[in-house]
Amino acid sequence: MNTVTSGGFYRLEGPCRIECSIWDSSSVESASTVSSTNVTLSALAGSAMNGFDKGIETIYASTASPITDATAVRGLRLLSEALPRLPDDPAAMEHAVVGMILVQYERQPSFVHAFGHGFAERYDVQQGVVHGVLVPHVLRYLFEQVDARRSVLAEAFAIDTWSMDDAAVAEAIVEAVEAVRDALDRPTRLRDLDPVREANLPAIAGAVIDDRMMPRAPSALAPTVDDIEGVLRAAW
Repeated sequence: MNTVTSGGFYRLEGPCRIECSIWDSSSVESASTVSSTNVTLSALAGSAMNGFDKGIETIYASTASPITDATAVRGLRLLSEALPRLPDDPAAMEHAVVGMILVQYERQPSFVHAFGHGFAERYDVQQGVVHGVLVPHVLRYLFEQVDARRSVLAEAFAIDTWSMDDAAVAEAIVEAVEAVRDALDRPTRLRDLDPVREANLPAIAGAVIDDRMMPRAPSALAPTVDDIEGVLRAAW
């Protein structure tokens, strides 16, 4: 059985079997097709944010593995560098598509996606738009509760952690995520999402707790409905 140590590395115990999806070469070929397509930033931004968050979640998921680390770290590095340069830079588009393929490979969505489902299943709102608002607040809560493999996330965002304590590393990761979100010109408050109503936040918090993605959240995380509602109100 493989376990994640406090430093974010893997200890392999006993026989180890790695299961992977079969690589579809057509996905790679599609990168050049998408990169040459004339698309607007608004058309890309919501989906880009959704995929970007999958890379983040794959790293801190309780089901993470060395294989998912490799693809998620590289994918996040490409996305964090390329997304702010869209849609005008053709090279950035190509890198963004490759980054998106990597973060989708053996993806392990968990805590942030549970929040997204709480809204998308209640309102006619794109999940990626909700993610853009919520992910900084969700990450701050997460880092207050558990380590969330922040050293690996810092590597993905090319953050030099040499002189930083754990709190500073966490905040630097959140700031890096916010920088990508802001470059995509996404909303930053729940109140700015037209269909969302503050009165529904308690019910949404309950839905988040019960969401099918929660079992993949970091194993030491034990959020309450009140905790989740607190995150939602911070994002309001």
